[in-house]
Amino acid sequence: MKIRFDSFEVHPVKKVDGGDSPYDCFEQCEGNDPELHAWAVYGHVPEKGLECLADCPSKEKAELVKNSLEIACLKHGALVAAAKAVVNRWERGDLADAVRKLNSVLRCAGLSDDSSLLNNGETTSGGGK
Repeated sequence: MKIRFDSFEVHPVKKVDGGDSPYDCFEQCEGNDPELHAWAVYGHVPEKGLECLADCPSKEKAELVKNSLEIACLKHGALVAAAKAVVNRWERGDLADAVRKLNSVLRCAGLSDDSSLLNNGETTSGGGK
């Protein structure tokens, strides 16, 4: 799965006249604008611009959503890189090292406790170094 956003932003928005549009329309405004409607969280799509992901009632909640999205993307990127490293070790025939790497990645990502997947990284069926 490819992450389509390369960064996230928070901006205040106000409701504006959408003309004949049946949908509510919003535009960015200043944080102290009396017509401020919400704090919007945007994802930046490379070479395309911003896409609104959420409208929040306060700047603090919008920042929390933004930070959570950034953490999720960092974890995803780290897991993808680590998975490639595990596969590389596996393909080299270094199964024990692959399992150790996978255990380490899962612990760092908070997806596993301190127990390992397979005998502390040692294989039981041979093939490991």
